[in-house]
Amino acid sequence: MDRIEILNQQSAAELGWTPDWFGMEPGNCGAGLNEAIKAFQDQFECIMVDGWCDLVTYRRILLERQLAGLEPIEEPPPVGTVKDCVLFGGKLFEIPWDRVVTPGETSSLHLPPRRGPRFSLRKPAGMLLVHWDVTLSARSTWSILRKRGLSSHFVINWDGTIYQLRDLAYYAVHSGITKVNKASWSVDMNCPVSKKWSRKLEKLGRPFRPVLNADGARQWRVGGWAPKPFLGMHSVQVEALAALARGLSDHFGLTLEAPVSESPRRLGRVKRSKAHKLRGLVHHAEVLGGKWDTLGVDLDRVCDIAKVAA
Repeated sequence: MDRIEILNQQSAAELGWTPDWFGMEPGNCGAGLNEAIKAFQDQFECIMVDGWCDLVTYRRILLERQLAGLEPIEEPPPVGTVKDCVLFGGKLFEIPWDRVVTPGETSSLHLPPRRGPRFSLRKPAGMLLVHWDVTLSARSTWSILRKRGLSSHFVINWDGTIYQLRDLAYYAVHSGITKVNKASWSVDMNCPVSKKWSRKLEKLGRPFRPVLNADGARQWRVGGWAPKPFLGMHSVQVEALAALARGLSDHFGLTLEAPVSESPRRLGRVKRSKAHKLRGLVHHAEVLGGKWDTLGVDLDRVCDIAKVAA
């Protein structure tokens, strides 16, 4: 048994997929499965075609099966009635947004910490690192993170609801760089990303998502690479991110600046060794090579909205 076959067995046990998801016999975990996974991976940009169903591949095959009606769509719970606040050290701090679900509410999506507090009110996180989750809902994001032992502080659902997954006093495992994890708060923005799913999402009653890089010019880039047309965020998600940033700024001093890329359409990247020193709002793609989330979200505009928020 080769290395990829072993990794796929581990992945299937952790995440709950089976070989028939990729068109194979249920018990077939051999080389044929590896090739089937490669064929699936080859449909997407910025995915390594190696035959391993890692977390990146799993999110996409799960999303495809959900849209085909083969797996249930995990809708988030209804919004709770607690005051719209974020949780820090067990205390609530109000933010200027009317759809926030905080850990402890009956409708919350909670990822409990495994270690003691990292941040204090005297020295909170200085960076808000922005990801996209490639799922259909905040609940799917929460479920996948929980299965893999990963974490994030927030996820912004497609309808603009902010779900806080972890108390802000505790750091999360989200960036791929330990020093960045220990210096930042993280937020996942719900977005399926791939244009191929756009019509199916609209049939589910979801609002239309903007399609970026669809004009042939491919203005949205990460470094020198420009992806094919992809799905952007709903405007309400951008507004929710701005409100969250404003609240974190008011209470904990988060800098309302996007310090890395000169142009929001062309993301740059800082040196890995210096990434943890960044302050303000940062794309995941700006701190880790091989990533392109959250291309299409103009963090300068988010900061401008946040600065004038009531």
